[in-house]
Amino acid sequence: MTDRGLACMPLEALVVCSDEQLIRILRHGMNDLGIRAEFSSSVEKSLDMVRARRFDGVFIDCDMDNSVSLFQTIRSSDAFKKSLCVALATHRTTVKDAFDMGAQFVMYRPLSMERAARVLRTAQALMNRERRRSFRKAVQMKVAVRFGRSAEFEAVTFDLSAGGMGLKLKSAPQDSGQVHLSFHLPGSPATLSATGEIVWADNKNRIGVQFAHVPASDRIHLEQWLEGKLEEVNGTRQAITPRAVVRGTIDIAVTATVVRNGRSKIIRGRGSDLTENGLGANMSDELSPGEVVNLEFTVPNAKAVKTRAYVRNAQGQHYGFEFLTMAESSRSVIRDFCLQLPVKP
Repeated sequence: MTDRGLACMPLEALVVCSDEQLIRILRHGMNDLGIRAEFSSSVEKSLDMVRARRFDGVFIDCDMDNSVSLFQTIRSSDAFKKSLCVALATHRTTVKDAFDMGAQFVMYRPLSMERAARVLRTAQALMNRERRRSFRKAVQMKVAVRFGRSAEFEAVTFDLSAGGMGLKLKSAPQDSGQVHLSFHLPGSPATLSATGEIVWADNKNRIGVQFAHVPASDRIHLEQWLEGKLEEVNGTRQAITPRAVVRGTIDIAVTATVVRNGRSKIIRGRGSDLTENGLGANMSDELSPGEVVNLEFTVPNAKAVKTRAYVRNAQGQHYGFEFLTMAESSRSVIRDFCLQLPVKP
């Protein structure tokens, strides 16, 4: 499969549900978004389907018997680590219940056509996000590698994604524990670092490393570099060096609206740093990484910005939000505004 072919492939989803009205609504909404969907009313048959192939998203009716076993099978499978697992829930299922089962996203019923379209657009953005993050680009570069506390040595990559890299070693690895990596991306002077673990190896001294931790600034640098490579593949002439992402220090009011158990909850906070891709903020109440919220804030001398956002990480009451759906005009306003801000290291 070529890079271009992968980028152009439609998203594929499996919907496991026996509610005919809900199936009709989801089929209509997914068709409108160009998501190729398969529908199953049997958890047992669905288990066979997910063992046989990978889907970008699996939507599971929590009220079906044995639905928990399907969640568990999906979340324990390496093939589905980059897939979106969606709970189709009633008000009897809390967000915590859904997350405990293995869901990363919750769609509450009943759903109207209009509301389903809105929620599916967010799900589509999350599926595209995971596909982009798991996209592997063939690239050769030198990497400084260290296993545990052993001496550092040099290896060469053969592919790279936001989630990991493939490495060609001079000899078979002697340690399967934590891997420490340091490297320069082609065309970029910055030194990036990451830690990870070996998830596969072959008899040609090649290994696959899945990143466990990448510093936030390094992850942004890597993702922007990879996006530049993808744009080049899709016909856009662009340098392979990453686009500049200015992370500015701010102090603005932020409102997050999260839907839990079918009810909206408003959480207020103060934004501390801003980029065109996301926002850091101290919030007055708890959020869970993986939740999707409606964010609203006002950039000085501009209109209010409204966007769907993904709660990417949490440190105490400080949360990192990644923008999912945003008008390009709003993104442009933020980009221009960030250029005037003091840069946050």
